[in-house]
Amino acid sequence: MDIFAGTIDGGTQLSKELWAYKVKLDSSVTWAPGAHVHIGLPGFRDGDTPNKALVRHMSAASLTEDGYLEFITRVPAEPSLFKSTLRGLHDGDGVSVFKIGSVLHLEDKAPMVFLSMGVGIAAFYPLWRLQAAKETNGDAAAQTIVSLQVGKADETALKDRAEAIGGGIDYRWAVGRKAYGEGLQAILADSKLHDEAVFTVVGSHAFVTDSIRTLLAAGVPAERIVVDMAPPKRETLFAAL
Repeated sequence: MDIFAGTIDGGTQLSKELWAYKVKLDSSVTWAPGAHVHIGLPGFRDGDTPNKALVRHMSAASLTEDGYLEFITRVPAEPSLFKSTLRGLHDGDGVSVFKIGSVLHLEDKAPMVFLSMGVGIAAFYPLWRLQAAKETNGDAAAQTIVSLQVGKADETALKDRAEAIGGGIDYRWAVGRKAYGEGLQAILADSKLHDEAVFTVVGSHAFVTDSIRTLLAAGVPAERIVVDMAPPKRETLFAAL
């Protein structure tokens, strides 16, 4: 397994609990749009076995050409060891990046529906930037793209960043799970989206499983549902539903 050394900034606060961090890596390190990575904080390899409490799976919110790997995370009032250690880091401190992978993608022609919860939306930013570039260059296909994000009322920074990307995407926002459920039903009531769209779901395990159950119950086939998991884990998830 390749482990890449990087340096992190001190973080930028986006809301009461949301923070964005940028990791600078060697220019030889690349990742695909929509990639996920593992971030290891100082000390995670100090013992005989890795300290998993100092490692987290994160979505890359930036493109390789930005020159840094950005991730967005929530730091609650009573943070975990990972989050408290992260908040204690200073600009230039070292971190490790490994297990870089990618499952998420843009469809060439089919309608797309992006479903996300909280910081999960960060995984979509690079994909939407590619879509916006296609729009600008006149290369985008005539397709319907909808995003439905559920989050807290104070998470306007996530909303503002998405809408600033543009890309001809129909951005929709829900505060609370009830509003999200209603928004998802409205999407499924659109026959074109129901019958043709590829649904990509990112968020907490409970959010992902609940959303998949709703999609499957509505008649959306599993092959049109994308989750940010390696194929074996995806198969296990769907088998348990």
